Amino acid sequence: DPERTTTMARHMTGRRIPLLALALASLGPAAAGGDFFKPRRVEAPPVIDGRLDDPAWRDAPQVELSKTFIPDFGREASERTVARMAYDAENLYFAFKCYDREPDKIKASVAGRDTIRPDDWICVNLDTFNDQQSLYAFYVNPFGIQTDSRFASGAEDFSVDLVWASAGRLDPDGYSVELKVPFKSI
Repeated sequence: DPERTTTMARHMTGRRIPLLALALASLGPAAAGGDFFKPRRVEAPPVIDGRLDDPAWRDAPQVELSKTFIPDFGREASERTVARMAYDAENLYFAFKCYDREPDKIKASVAGRDTIRPDDWICVNLDTFNDQQSLYAFYVNPFGIQTDSRFASGAEDFSVDLVWASAGRLDPDGYSVELKVPFKSI
């Protein structure tokens, strides 16, 4: 149920090392200032191609991620990242525009699944039980390569392989990433 799912979005730039995070709670205040961030229900889903030009994203609510998460929790972010979220009857959709003043230093590789952690990446954490004890994590690098995991009992398990879609692309001013997470996968 997208109305009850809490998400966390992350963006990391390799040379600066900050990881931006913000709890995007659809039922509660977002960590960045008390505003509510509700996903937009779409009739026509976005095409998952790394381009953020779909009608689904034009009217979707957006939030700017402004704090670091890893390794320096709570610091002001050095780069701007904008996140959007939407859903339909079968999927959750996420879009990220990750700006970078030095896009030639973005770390991205065409790598195997679950091997992108040395790259720059975004991550969406879904607390599907709304218990703040466990989550599914969906990582995507600037080329759309995936890593996923399940976090429970204080440990992250990367042996999980969920069915979902992602795409990414380098842009002149950073990179863009899109995700489609089927409800049946979570």
